[in-house]
Amino acid sequence: MAFEFILSTDEIREKMFDFIKPVYKGTVDFDVDFIDWVYGVYDNELKLFITFIKWEKNDNSRYIVITENCGIYYVIAKRYKYTLSEIPAKLVPYKNVVRSAIKLYENEIQRRKYDSGLSNEQEEHLNGIIEKIKDRGRPSVEISCYEDAEKLFVRDNFNYNYISRRYNKNTVSEFDKYMSDKKMRAVRGEKYWALLTGISAYPNKLNEEDYKHISEDFGNAGGIFGEGTDCLYADKTLEVIKKAYHSGVISCGYTGFIERYIGTCILSFPDSIQELRPLLDFITENMKSEGFKRLDFSRKELEKYIYKNGSGFRFVFTTNEQRESIFDFLKPQYTYNNDLNVMNINWTTGVYDNESGIFLTLIYYVSDGIARCGMEYRSYIVITDSGSVFKVDNNYEFEKGTYHFGIPGQYETLADKVKEGIDFYENDYIYRRNLSEDTEKQLKSIAAEMDDRCRKSFPISREEDALKLFELANYNTYVIYSEYNKKTIRDFNKFADYDKMLLWRGNKYLLLLNEIRSNAGSDKELCQLFSDACNVFCRGVNDTYDKEFLDVVKSMYNRHIDSENMRRTENTLKIYLDTYAEEYPEKLGNIVPLKKFVKAHSSDKYLMKTISSISKSLWKSLFK
Repeated sequence: MAFEFILSTDEIREKMFDFIKPVYKGTVDFDVDFIDWVYGVYDNELKLFITFIKWEKNDNSRYIVITENCGIYYVIAKRYKYTLSEIPAKLVPYKNVVRSAIKLYENEIQRRKYDSGLSNEQEEHLNGIIEKIKDRGRPSVEISCYEDAEKLFVRDNFNYNYISRRYNKNTVSEFDKYMSDKKMRAVRGEKYWALLTGISAYPNKLNEEDYKHISEDFGNAGGIFGEGTDCLYADKTLEVIKKAYHSGVISCGYTGFIERYIGTCILSFPDSIQELRPLLDFITENMKSEGFKRLDFSRKELEKYIYKNGSGFRFVFTTNEQRESIFDFLKPQYTYNNDLNVMNINWTTGVYDNESGIFLTLIYYVSDGIARCGMEYRSYIVITDSGSVFKVDNNYEFEKGTYHFGIPGQYETLADKVKEGIDFYENDYIYRRNLSEDTEKQLKSIAAEMDDRCRKSFPISREEDALKLFELANYNTYVIYSEYNKKTIRDFNKFADYDKMLLWRGNKYLLLLNEIRSNAGSDKELCQLFSDACNVFCRGVNDTYDKEFLDVVKSMYNRHIDSENMRRTENTLKIYLDTYAEEYPEKLGNIVPLKKFVKAHSSDKYLMKTISSISKSLWKSLFK
């Protein structure tokens, strides 16, 4: 009796679909998106198939179980611990079997191993199957004429991207028949004009309720214009912006609308940009007002395009040469998974001033919320056209309201220009908001490639190399998967399957136990060895080695270790026992001698609580 990974069959998928009846409630739906249609774990003897459905509240996960006689059931298990919190009565006799199956399914190493065995053709085929099933779960709308398409378009807030991802392919195909891009722009234009007309109708003096609604209307108008209209509507837009300004509207919805309007015009209507000169003049005239200060970036960008002014900083995509300069200067390498020295490097965009030849981008950032010291830490890298590369620090101290600016002495003459670039870079979120989805995907791909270069590399061409890396990572696969690059991980998976890693840890575990028994060093050294041995055990070994561990525990107590180190030892022992009870419930009877010995020699209340819990589990097992 043994579970193994298998690909789901069409029959299994049909049973799952009919039982779950998945329906998308949005373009992303956690109840549907994470159903595993591709594979599960299967026991050929018991004819049981199990796979993942979705995450539940309180660290629970829902799985589906299909039995030999076509029975199909939900079970819910505690994440990471795999204890079953909900199981139907018919599956209770198989409780331990189901638990072991879920444990295998959630074993990341085994899953990666199985995935790596699939060919590119298989992966493409399976991706096609997943798309078809997901499409079946998406809502369908009957569209047989232009009016039907327009009705759907209006209902979904004039957002074609939402429609194309929300509804099934047949609905989208029928929608496309009747609603071309030109028609969508015209419909959005009509709605945009209607919203502006509605805003114009507000009284000059606004009450609180008017103020609330006008901000919402500006937000809606900005969203519709940003999706794409048939023209700029420059005169009407300026009229409404002026009226709202003189009525005292300074809300985020209002200024956000202006930012969105200008950004969309620059991207979508570059040939008509001169029509926005009156808007630029109006914003410039009123820049001193509190509400318009946040528009400085948009104003400067619009000014560049209208007057074709090439001076000043502008946002740019990084070039290969710039990325190589950043990499060579910083020599970034992950020392752990969420290393702020690496993960905050902006590999894809920065700001550049053509006149001074200065390019800069962010390489390090820690907010005060993380630092908790009244300061925000920011570092930038500067690359000049002359080939100079250097780092500057720009830290803000909240209590004093001051900046701490640090620049290498030989570049102090560039300090003012660099500060100007840093101020401009702070508008990065506005710049990125106007990028297209395709551009965002391209930039993410570049960032992922550079991020992988920052991860460690280890040459692996045989099993011995994989073992060396495993030892280097202290027998912890998480370290390997979080700190090493994709090639290293792929090569490691070739030579290190789940059983081998259990065996390697088991060998190390025995080695440490023997070292403890023969150790004549200090109490501190002995306790560290004991902690190391238990850490290896808790990560998973090929056998529990109960007798050897009991001998070690006896030797530790008989040595009469000092109180501080004994406290550490008993805390480690508690973790060992908790893990043993969780991972090997069927073997609890093997540690009865250990339990009795510890109970007779320890008075630690937390350790005694664990011993008591194990005793209860053993007692319950007698009546199953």
